[in-house]
Amino acid sequence: MNIEKRPSGKYRIRQMVNGKIYTITLDHKPSKVEAEQLMADKIKRNTVSVGNMTLYDACQLYIDSRRNVASASTIKGYVSLVKNIPEVYSSLYLGEITAITVQQFINEYSSTDGQNQRCKGKRSPKTISNMAHFIMSVLKFVDINVKSPQLPQQEKVEPYIPNLEEVKKILAFVKDSEFEIPFRLAARGLRKSEILALSPADLNGLNGNYLTINKALVQDENGDMVLKTTKTTASTRTIEIKADLADAIRAKGYVYKGSPKSLYSKLRDVQDALGIQHFGFHKFRHFYASYLYQLGFSPKAIQEDGGWSTDEIMRVVYTHVLDKQEVMHQISNALAEFC
Repeated sequence: MNIEKRPSGKYRIRQMVNGKIYTITLDHKPSKVEAEQLMADKIKRNTVSVGNMTLYDACQLYIDSRRNVASASTIKGYVSLVKNIPEVYSSLYLGEITAITVQQFINEYSSTDGQNQRCKGKRSPKTISNMAHFIMSVLKFVDINVKSPQLPQQEKVEPYIPNLEEVKKILAFVKDSEFEIPFRLAARGLRKSEILALSPADLNGLNGNYLTINKALVQDENGDMVLKTTKTTASTRTIEIKADLADAIRAKGYVYKGSPKSLYSKLRDVQDALGIQHFGFHKFRHFYASYLYQLGFSPKAIQEDGGWSTDEIMRVVYTHVLDKQEVMHQISNALAEFC
């Protein structure tokens, strides 16, 4: 196998197998392991007869090719998508698939309801988009080129972000319970997967109040909890937490031992008890970002402390930080002098 940098700045991988040369071009310099995996995938695709392959077979081949590079949760998502493809489409041979076929499937997928427990009811535009993107990635992977389907128009949804008083009430409600530590860490900006992976050994620093976040616990396609690296390189970070929270972690000897589902159900029970609008566990992280922004912290500071790769997510969250009427009032006052 040969890896060479081209005059264009791209990298080319070349390998001859049984007298046939296989070539892959990348925008980055691949490691030896990555190059071998990519080449093995390409050779495998070309040795399997596309004419005898069904869409289901192609999906499995695509998923297998991603196992060494994608996260366990991503693979789980792929497997879930495949389960939602009706047999009338998954059993089609690739040679039978056209742009019209893909569009028909997406139309039907858009008009039917989701069946899993978390997504009962009409499928959202995002869910439909995820399916379409997956199908197109699979077809591209096996060198089937069809036009991308037209998707339903994205609905403009105003995301609900809990305010400071609501978060305070929730944290007060769970104080001294098994949920106090994970809920406080969530409001501190940690992802659920990061919280589940933490232990007292992750506390460090001279005063012991620094927390190193370098792993995540996620569910794989088989429903097993697996330990992995953080979501992105930027997600690996060290943050400072309050002394009493660090002491509570050390005193307990663990962060959280319950199931991930218990976090969601407990949050909903607390919201019902307090008369607070329902919001998901991940919304604590949105609160964290929006609240710090209101306090005047820069997007860069929040990005690094929260472990985002870029500050783009902050820009999305910030558009919903303040009450719209209050924003209109502030803008009006700012322009009142001359217009």
